Amino acid sequence: MIKDFDVMKQQLRDLAGVLKDFKSEAVQLRVVELLFQRMGIESQDIEDRKGAAEKQKKDVLRKSKLGIKEKEKKTRAKRVSKGGRPGPGAIISQLIAEGFFKKPKLVQDIITHCQSKSGYSYKTSELSVGLVRAVRSKALQRRTNAQNQFEYFE
Repeated sequence: MIKDFDVMKQQLRDLAGVLKDFKSEAVQLRVVELLFQRMGIESQDIEDRKGAAEKQKKDVLRKSKLGIKEKEKKTRAKRVSKGGRPGPGAIISQLIAEGFFKKPKLVQDIITHCQSKSGYSYKTSELSVGLVRAVRSKALQRRTNAQNQFEYFE
């Protein structure tokens, strides 16, 4: 294999100690390039090897990203195909379109209506986000009642 392997190993250890003394990575690289030039190894060979390694890293990264995107597409397709319950924002929009908010409603009224009419269960915290967004977009208005609870209406 390599002639005088133990000698070369010791020389590399000595070289590593010298290179560590230089604080700048650019200086360290320049010293290694000079050493390789003295040994007859072209810096172009080194650059070609670096370029090949970088290309290989990029290919692996690109393939892994493509794999992630494919997995995301599959999980999205599964979610859509199952036809689960509509999200809180969607159900609020649907109720607005149906005229549910002609009279002021509490969050608990909305939860009860969704449970009894469509069979969908929502938590107060889930619906409150959709309601606040509807208020901000001026699709709904709100006010506090005597019990200091918000009532939502058109």
